[in-house]
Amino acid sequence: MHVADRTEKKGKWTRLSDDRVMSDDFDPLSLKPCERKLYKYEGPEAIYTFWAKHGPCQVTGCGHRTPIMTSPVIAVKTISAKVWGDRACPKC
Repeated sequence: MHVADRTEKKGKWTRLSDDRVMSDDFDPLSLKPCERKLYKYEGPEAIYTFWAKHGPCQVTGCGHRTPIMTSPVIAVKTISAKVWGDRACPKC
C-alpha cells in the first residue's frame, strides 16, 4: 500500500473558520458539543459495527477461544449501473 493510499482512507478534519486541515493528532472527541459545528470531516465513515463472538475450542482441555466468524468481512458491495442506451419514443 502506498502512503498516499493510507492518507486517502484516513479522512481529514477541517476547521471551517480558516479552512485549516487539522494535523493527525487532532482529537475530535475532545471537542465540546457546541464546538463540533466549527469543523467538518471528509473521508470514510463506519456504516455498521458488528460484535463478533468467540467460542471455546472443541478439543477437550484446549481452552483456546476461537472466533465464531471466519472473516470480519460480511459483504462487499460493488457499484454497478445498468445503461439502456439510446431509446426513442415509439411514435417518433
